[in-house]
Amino acid sequence: MKYLTILRHAKSSWKFALLPDKERPLNERGKKAVIALGKYLSGRHIKPDAIICSPALRSVKTARGVAKAIGVSKKDIHVINGIYEADAMSLFSIIKDLDNSLGDVVLVGHEPGLSEVIKLLTGKTIEKFPTCAAYRINFNIEHWSAIKSGTGKCEFYVNPKLLEEKKTNFIQ
Repeated sequence: MKYLTILRHAKSSWKFALLPDKERPLNERGKKAVIALGKYLSGRHIKPDAIICSPALRSVKTARGVAKAIGVSKKDIHVINGIYEADAMSLFSIIKDLDNSLGDVVLVGHEPGLSEVIKLLTGKTIEKFPTCAAYRINFNIEHWSAIKSGTGKCEFYVNPKLLEEKKTNFIQ
């Protein structure tokens, strides 16, 4: 069994409009969302073997914040250039190429690629995949390379608004 949690970076700041896209930091709302999502994932006992993320600062900061909340070491966060601006097929290739020693992985990236790869992996359409949303998928496989389109099963989908509205430890 393999597990993949797809996580969109938290809300970024536009305070410094001249910053290149990759260098935009998180805004205050984004920082709070990372804390809330981290608590949620920790409460679900999500502890991945690795976190892979885009090189964009907002993605790296999101990955580090979540890692801290769920007890994952910084050394287990891996920046992969190909995640930035990736489409579904590029993300699918990255996932299929994951090391088989990893049973549970968090992928932190960007839209629209993330919602597209969720549809590719599970067959389910996400109308809107907001910032700091998480979608956890399980696969009944032994090797990442065995993933096929539509074979993933959703364990949960959560975003900061749902956490705020429901004030619950479990959202399906």
